Amino acid sequence: MCNEKEIPVVLTADNNYIIPLTVTAMSLLKSAKGNTRYRIIVLVDEGFDENEFFRSLNISDNTSFSFIRIKKNLLGNACIYSEAYSIFTYCRLLIPQLLPEIEKCIYLDTDTVV
Repeated sequence: MCNEKEIPVVLTADNNYIIPLTVTAMSLLKSAKGNTRYRIIVLVDEGFDENEFFRSLNISDNTSFSFIRIKKNLLGNACIYSEAYSIFTYCRLLIPQLLPEIEKCIYLDTDTVV
C-alpha cells in the first residue's frame, strides 16, 4: 500500500496482567485502520507466558508483536517507595533507552480501551 505507515505501540505487563493486556491489545486490533501497520512492543518480565497471551488474540496481517524481557535489576538500587508499584510502573520512563531506534511511539497502560 502506498499510504502504509507503521505506528509503534508500547505496553507493559507481567503474568498478573495478561488478561488486561489482552483486552487492550484486542481493543487496539478491533479499532485498527486497514492501511496502518501496528508494531506492538510489550515490555514483560522474564517469566511472562507469551503463549497464554496469544491464545485469545486474532492477529491481523497489519500487526506485529515483539516482547522485550525486563530484568528485575534493571533499576539497580533505585528505591521504590511502595509495594503497589512494580518495575513496570517505571519502565515507561526508560522507553527511549530501551527502544532507541524508535523516534516516537504510543504508550498505553494495560487498562486502556482503544
